[in-house]
Amino acid sequence: MPAQSRYVGYFDIVKNVLNWEMPVKKTFKIRKIVIYSIQGVGEGNGADLKIEIIMQHKTVFTCTRQTCTVVHDIDTNRAIFLVPNCPDLCDDVKVKFSSLKLPNYYDDCAFFMWFHASLAERNRLYLT
Repeated sequence: MPAQSRYVGYFDIVKNVLNWEMPVKKTFKIRKIVIYSIQGVGEGNGADLKIEIIMQHKTVFTCTRQTCTVVHDIDTNRAIFLVPNCPDLCDDVKVKFSSLKLPNYYDDCAFFMWFHASLAERNRLYLT
């Protein structure tokens, strides 16, 4: 439900703040993905996760431990993925997380999120 409620929030912005005008098209690159409370997710350190960044129904970047740096911060219970060479992203972006150690039932992944690039603020997006 968080993705759906996020889009309800986007709709509210388009309707009430932007007066039904679409936001100005913005592009940005994902440089870092942080997963909080990683313990208990797959291996519990993020090393087993594969992250697909999808735009216009095409995978534009795949993050694995071969293509990204994965840092497990034990003290704060988080996994930090440093993403090099991510292409410019715009419009609707989907990020899928999968692992052989997790059930990948829905959309062939363990979990995913959608966001609209134009509505990210200060090149940051915090999802809960």
